[in-house]
Amino acid sequence: MMIYFLIIIFILLLLMIWLFYSSIRLVIDSEANEYSLSFGEQIRVNLIFKEGLPLLKAKLFFYEKVIDPLEKIKKRKDKKTKDKKEKKKKAKKREIVDKLGFAEDATRQGLDIIRTFKIEKLHLNIDTNDFIVNSYLAGAFSCINRGELLLQANYIGDFFLKFTLENKIIRVLIVSIRSFFILKKYFVKIN
Repeated sequence: MMIYFLIIIFILLLLMIWLFYSSIRLVIDSEANEYSLSFGEQIRVNLIFKEGLPLLKAKLFFYEKVIDPLEKIKKRKDKKTKDKKEKKKKAKKREIVDKLGFAEDATRQGLDIIRTFKIEKLHLNIDTNDFIVNSYLAGAFSCINRGELLLQANYIGDFFLKFTLENKIIRVLIVSIRSFFILKKYFVKIN
């Protein structure tokens, strides 16, 4: 009995490690018409176009499903659910004590969360339909380009974007926990 318990704990531990360290990746490639959001290689959502209409192709491990986001979904409201919502206790309200300090700290913490995202690839080829602006952009882009950052201006009316953004849940979780403890001091309970 104890061995089964240890095996279950070990499997759950492996699952948690996979969950925290798997990459969340957003890929936008306008040239190849690839728009996807993936969590590791096991969970993926692709945006595909069929006859000009957008469809979502979701993959969860071995299960795949095509979802039409424009399809109207009808939901029935039962009286029982309405009664349950009315009976719920109201949460205690909280008030912000120092609004100026809160705004500064909240902005700083929001920027810290944004910094956890890594841009793996950014290729942009743009035409603004203005010869002079394109000339200025070509000069500015040549100073900025390096590694996987490639910005170009063209004069033939093309627009291409290849963009890959990556993050891990563990990075966001660490920053969020730190932000919670920093911002917690600004809230006071009101009865």
